[in-house]
Amino acid sequence: MTLSNSLISLQQIDLQLLEKKQTFVTLQNEIQSQGGLVKLREQCEKQKQQELEAKVEVARLQSELNILKSKVSEIEQRLYGGSITNVKQLNAIEVEYASIRRDLAQVEESIPSNEKLAAEANEKLSEYSKQLKETEQDWKLRLVKIHGQAKIIMDEYNKMLLERKKEQSNITKEFLDHYNRISKSNPGSAIVKVDRGVCQGCLVKLPMSELNKIRLAENPITGSCCNRLLIFSN
Repeated sequence: MTLSNSLISLQQIDLQLLEKKQTFVTLQNEIQSQGGLVKLREQCEKQKQQELEAKVEVARLQSELNILKSKVSEIEQRLYGGSITNVKQLNAIEVEYASIRRDLAQVEESIPSNEKLAAEANEKLSEYSKQLKETEQDWKLRLVKIHGQAKIIMDEYNKMLLERKKEQSNITKEFLDHYNRISKSNPGSAIVKVDRGVCQGCLVKLPMSELNKIRLAENPITGSCCNRLLIFSN
């Protein structure tokens, strides 16, 4: 096998290794998210908190409502009881009465909206709780499958590492170091072909002198356009 073929074979192995690694990372991320369970639990807790806050606010408003009703009743007794004869005092009480009535109306208006918020939060909580229970059951089965997939991927990955090590032995240190360096920033295209005078890595047309050099070379040539290892397309 020629040096060029060994480099191309090494690049193909590296692409497969990268694909296996990405698949493994995807499985790890799924395990971390527990198939959406983490998000669903967060949503359940959020709805519980919203329901609690709305109920607390309703209770506070109900308490305030009772206090205001008591004040209204008290002022009405004073207003209509005939005990007030001073006009100035009467005007002051009427102003206070009007203010309390406005506060009472606002509180009465606020209670239904907060009760609605509590009911909506409770409804969403029921929906999320149902989804959570179903997802927990599905996740148990999915987790077994993921562990099986992960084992297969790791076995294949380790086998490919051995193949890579074997392929490396056919490549000189100079070319291997250059390939590894370029692969870090250009995975899958450290060694590329030149087709119709164009580098297939960076798509730059090469000068004729460089094309002739690549055509006649026994080993890959470092391209002036992108520093990749270039071989001529047969």
